[in-house]
Amino acid sequence: MDSFELGRLTDHDFEEVCRDLFTELLGVPLEIFPRGRDRGVDLRHDPEGGPCTIVQCKHWYRSGRAKLLAHLTDEEVPKVAALKPDRYVLATTVGLTVDAKEKLRAAFAPHIRSTEDIHGVDDIVAALRERPQLVERHFRLWLSGTAALGALLHKGPLLRSDWLRRELAKVAQTFVPHEGFARARQLLDEQHVCIVTGIPGAGKTTVARMLAAWRMGHGWEVHEVSQDIDEVTELWRDDVPQLFLYDDFLGQTTLLPQFGKNEDTRLLSVMRAIRDAPDKALVMTTRDYILEEARRKHDRLAAEDVRDALTGIRLTDLDLLTRGRILYNHVHRSALGPRQKRKFAARDAWLPVVSHRNFSPRLIEETLRIDLKREPDVATTMVANLDNPRRIWERIVENELTDEAVHLLGSVSPIIGSLVRA
Repeated sequence: MDSFELGRLTDHDFEEVCRDLFTELLGVPLEIFPRGRDRGVDLRHDPEGGPCTIVQCKHWYRSGRAKLLAHLTDEEVPKVAALKPDRYVLATTVGLTVDAKEKLRAAFAPHIRSTEDIHGVDDIVAALRERPQLVERHFRLWLSGTAALGALLHKGPLLRSDWLRRELAKVAQTFVPHEGFARARQLLDEQHVCIVTGIPGAGKTTVARMLAAWRMGHGWEVHEVSQDIDEVTELWRDDVPQLFLYDDFLGQTTLLPQFGKNEDTRLLSVMRAIRDAPDKALVMTTRDYILEEARRKHDRLAAEDVRDALTGIRLTDLDLLTRGRILYNHVHRSALGPRQKRKFAARDAWLPVVSHRNFSPRLIEETLRIDLKREPDVATTMVANLDNPRRIWERIVENELTDEAVHLLGSVSPIIGSLVRA
């Protein structure tokens, strides 16, 4: 965690990091405000009868120094003059020279006390390096660190699957930590084994992958199990921290046998071995209904070892704030044009999405992937897809699946079956 690519953060991510960082640096609690017209205020400490401090966060990573300086002097200086704060602090992801800081100090005088209240990207990175605990509290900041994700994804000994390498990088762009992730991480820390369950689209695989990324950022090897639990014993290396990721360990459907001969016995044996090994961890995922059926067929899966390792990812884990951040991240990282993205800033565009009873990160992702070119108003289309998820799955069935895959799904899914017969 010795370096950070702040450019990977969203604007709101950067503001949240600055809130915690400058609360420590300034020694005062700072308010943070929702997205919208900020009147020159991103963070504020304004006690009744006391001095007012304002922190402005400018996440202009790709804009360049000259453009930032012109914007600040032309647009922000008049706002600050009207606000008249006792202290004005500037934080930006742009690199600032000595001359640039002096120009800004003079432009914002007397509200900027000294150039020490002007923090360029190098100043912020240096301050974060001195505060590893703060970095760990901000999962998205941690994921942006080259020591945590970027460089690690290219180190073969830590991650041997090229496919998983691409998936981790993709998921990290939109992931938002939530209560379900916190439960899973605590369970993994305590038990060394975590089975993540939930309904399709709730985010089980995302949580599992981010648990893997978290351990990888602390120097653990990550191995993907693709066939059966025997792969763990083949990959096991004594005295090497290793996490084994086994997605859909019971299969994706109930059509095929979940286990080979005696695999339930071997699974329990591996789980117990990992529980006793401080440098080993196992993360598995499965759907609720598949686990229940497997328990009926395999008594050993009802054992205490399995029950103790279970944690569920529920849609109720995604409160309105978390849903809003998920939507924001997906829109921010999508291929939508600037005009389409700006539409989501309106309350009547985002609120029906995040408060929808059928809210699902997967439906959000698929809507942006499928509809971003063909629909003039993606926000409205997104609500329509949440009202009737069949709209999304119908397009995928018609345009993206092979005939064999369609007929296989049609035999196990009433919705897909109706599409096939249509």
